[in-house]
Amino acid sequence: MSVVLRHIVVVVLLFPATVLSSEIKQVADLEALFAQQNYQWPARGGLLPAVFLKALPGDFAKIREPKKRKRLFVQLMAPIALLEKQRLEEQRSLALLLAKRQSLDSPRWSPWLNQIAARYKAEHLIGNGKLQEKLNLQLDALPLKLILAQAAMESGWGSSRFAHEGNSLFGQWSFNGQGIIPNGREGNKTHRVSAYPDLQASVRAYLHNINTNRAYKKLRNMRAQMRQNHQPLDPFKLAEGLDRYSQRGQAYVHELQAIMRLPEFEALTSVRLPLPRVESTSGYASSSDR
Repeated sequence: MSVVLRHIVVVVLLFPATVLSSEIKQVADLEALFAQQNYQWPARGGLLPAVFLKALPGDFAKIREPKKRKRLFVQLMAPIALLEKQRLEEQRSLALLLAKRQSLDSPRWSPWLNQIAARYKAEHLIGNGKLQEKLNLQLDALPLKLILAQAAMESGWGSSRFAHEGNSLFGQWSFNGQGIIPNGREGNKTHRVSAYPDLQASVRAYLHNINTNRAYKKLRNMRAQMRQNHQPLDPFKLAEGLDRYSQRGQAYVHELQAIMRLPEFEALTSVRLPLPRVESTSGYASSSDR
């Protein structure tokens, strides 16, 4: 048996500018910021600015022109959703590498892999060869079009009460006594709508929900099959796996697909974030070749 040391470099992305909600109170401030960044839609050359708002402008729901509200919603959410998408993709790459090479333990990376396994309720699979299979199925991203289409539908293009009071873009329920009580909730019901510290946390929670909730197993299987066939992730086909996200079933899926066909979504397949300053930390993961 020969031992091979795989050198692993973890890249920390440091963007030059992050704009917080305290700086963006109104839609006029948002438009001024986009003008300052020369940020139009579609983005020139597909390059998105490193602008990650913590919350929607307070008067966003008052935008009267539907086309304007849709455009601004896509503009402000695209960098946030793409950042979270890339974070998941980077986690996936490293976790699958470590899970594949876990036969020889690496003290530097084992704690991180253990945390990932715990997040996906897979601690019992560490060391028995099944961890990689589970993470391959669950630790993955979604197409940007699909993320933003659900955010748009569930938040009413950024006009919902939950989006403004709790940064809740996807209408996810909570049963732990925390969150926002929906208007008209029946007296015998206990659910609330989850609230988040910022928009990025809402996107992160949504992606984790899609990756772990049994209701979306069909979507995860379709995604895994696309990966296995070396195909790009098709947002229209994956939307078919979200029929249980709403009681409307197939009608909900068809509306999602219709949103993804809107002109505002055409450019989402080719957008990218600016290259950030990079810091790296390195370590070694051991593997054995037989």
